[in-house]
Amino acid sequence: MQPFSTPFSAMNTHSFSRYTGWTLITIGVAGFFTGSTLLYFRVSDALNIFYIATGILAVIAGTGRGFPFLLTVLGTVYALIAAIGLIRSGDLFGFAEVNTANHLLFILVATGCLFFGTTSKKRKDALPSFPSEPPPAQ
Repeated sequence: MQPFSTPFSAMNTHSFSRYTGWTLITIGVAGFFTGSTLLYFRVSDALNIFYIATGILAVIAGTGRGFPFLLTVLGTVYALIAAIGLIRSGDLFGFAEVNTANHLLFILVATGCLFFGTTSKKRKDALPSFPSEPPPAQ
């Protein structure tokens, strides 16, 4: 039994990246076929492209070593977009209109990406980083 656990302790960085990435890609692709809403999410062509692009980056972040930084960048971007959408009442500078479901998605993705991106070096599930120097020749 772990002495300290977090809500994310059952998932590792690579699984989170892949699940988040494929979810964003699915929302982006499905958004092209549904009109202006997908379930509760407000969608537009610009948002669909954004979801697909950031989903691909999240999948890439889950593929190998040295990519926690990419998760941190994605988390920061999503946090900024959530803040802008909340401050401007759903208008992202003409880029897209968002609603409460979009805000919640942005906040959840930002929280998860920032958590896994900044703590992966401290967690056992993160792959070791590349060595800075090659091993000595024998």
